Amino acid sequence: MNTTTQIKQAMVSFIEERLSEKLEKTQDASKRQVLCEKHEPTVWIADAVRRINRNSIPTRLRLVTHAIKYSHPDARGSSLCSDGCEAAGEDLVGTHTLERKKSLDVVGNAASLDVYKFLSLEVEGVPLWQRARDQDDALLAALPGSAKENQEWLETFATLAENDPEPASHSLAKQVYWPLATNEYHLLQPLFPTSLVQRVSDILREARFSDETKAAREAKRDGKPHAHGFRDWPEFLVQKFGGANRQNISQLNSERHGEAWLLPSLPPQWRQMGLRPPLQTDTVFKHLPFGINRKAEELEFYLVSVKDWNNKDIRDGRARRVSEIIDDLIQYGFSFIGELPAGWSADEDCELNDAERYWLDPNRDDDEFQQQRSSSDWPRDIADRFGQWLNSRLRRRYKLPMGDPEHHEWLLEFESELADHLWEIKNV
Repeated sequence: MNTTTQIKQAMVSFIEERLSEKLEKTQDASKRQVLCEKHEPTVWIADAVRRINRNSIPTRLRLVTHAIKYSHPDARGSSLCSDGCEAAGEDLVGTHTLERKKSLDVVGNAASLDVYKFLSLEVEGVPLWQRARDQDDALLAALPGSAKENQEWLETFATLAENDPEPASHSLAKQVYWPLATNEYHLLQPLFPTSLVQRVSDILREARFSDETKAAREAKRDGKPHAHGFRDWPEFLVQKFGGANRQNISQLNSERHGEAWLLPSLPPQWRQMGLRPPLQTDTVFKHLPFGINRKAEELEFYLVSVKDWNNKDIRDGRARRVSEIIDDLIQYGFSFIGELPAGWSADEDCELNDAERYWLDPNRDDDEFQQQRSSSDWPRDIADRFGQWLNSRLRRRYKLPMGDPEHHEWLLEFESELADHLWEIKNV
């Protein structure tokens, strides 16, 4: 089978799969007919080209290594696709060190991401956007339009991998005005290195959650030898981007669940954490680490210091502080899995409720325990307990009016974040 035929089959299969997904959602004969007409290959590809061309420069789909919307979601300046600065040398880590392990990100109109997925189809290891950029004859011959249309489509698809012809900054972007001797200045715009962050994220995810790492940690807990060791990075931070609209920042941001993992920039100070199982207590929420309680206290002070809680900036400030508390609490929960032997919750002195046992000791070798864990909605119970704890914590000193609406909000946010982390562990 020649390359042109393979490309045709890949394109048709992609469009048919999208049609099938849409047909499953309606039984109306007239709507189904319209969907079928719109998903004729010539019609669908022509529409994809129109959607690329109608987007303005700030919202046009682009393959990038450095993206502007991480600075602010409403920033509408240029992003950049770059191989990095080779002059930086091997002693400095940057985009230039990624070479072939570089994952390109996608920015632009989130409603047109299906066009990016279409152009990411690979035939013989080469994506369609790269074939378009290289003016590949096989892709040109595989397109279903006229010769003139095919050439125009090819040129439009090639713009996916091009930088903006006239790069522009924006008032919401980070900017540095660098003075020159001539009383002028250079405008420097630092951009978020999303491809580099993706590579770091891949390394950390593999090191923390892979099957090999889990087996090595288990061997360590049991005092047994193992074929290889494992790595750990204490005190790293999670930076959030995009909130509930992660895909509006970039495609890779969406795949990272809106998170960037930051390593400490100081030399590590290795120490034994000395985590002990929470025995002789009915809940871990009575004995949370100082850092989590401190952040709850900071949230309390913040809410006391502001007046209009319905102000958007104040709501955002509250949401950011609550998100930090949730992140720390979830990481605290996972530390029990990494540092304590599985089955510690079976100790006769463990008085935790079932939901907290399922959360903190998920690898317990007990068939009845595992069956009950899989059949219960323990994440919702934990989220409910978090909401009760945070409300109680915020009412403690200044009697802040925390009631059912706030409890429900904390519950939903905690449940969502916990679900993301559990999904990531399961699918890494």
